[in-house]
Amino acid sequence: MKTQNVGRNDPCPCNSGKKYKKCCLIRTRTDISSDDLARGQILKVYKESLELDALSNSVTTLIKQGQIEKASKACQELLERYPDQVDGLHRYAEVYEALGDNRKAIEYLKKAKEYMNSHEGFEPEWITEDIRRLENAEPGSEADGCYRDKG
Repeated sequence: MKTQNVGRNDPCPCNSGKKYKKCCLIRTRTDISSDDLARGQILKVYKESLELDALSNSVTTLIKQGQIEKASKACQELLERYPDQVDGLHRYAEVYEALGDNRKAIEYLKKAKEYMNSHEGFEPEWITEDIRRLENAEPGSEADGCYRDKG
């Protein structure tokens, strides 16, 4: 099974219909040895993946509920707990877009795109589209109130 260019949110190449992160990601991690597997390391990795997803997705939920301050705190926690993931940057862009601060949202989208370009397995075309959409929005507008949940 080819997994080299699969992002964790992409459909799993095993054709299970699930996202890669919820299916074969754990089995393809090269930093987990067979001894680690025997000691239950795979459960730890899976638990961390679920915690990351839950925290990341909570940002979108909080924004939809109008709890922007809590959403911002969740973004900060994402950046602190998962500095090796793009989620914190992407979710901060959503927060700033919800606040109508398109300039700041674009800044975070550009940081997320830079991260994705420097790591394998990402296809950041949607970020380019979001940046373009926000750049073309009227100053101070919420750019149609559209932000994307890529979680």
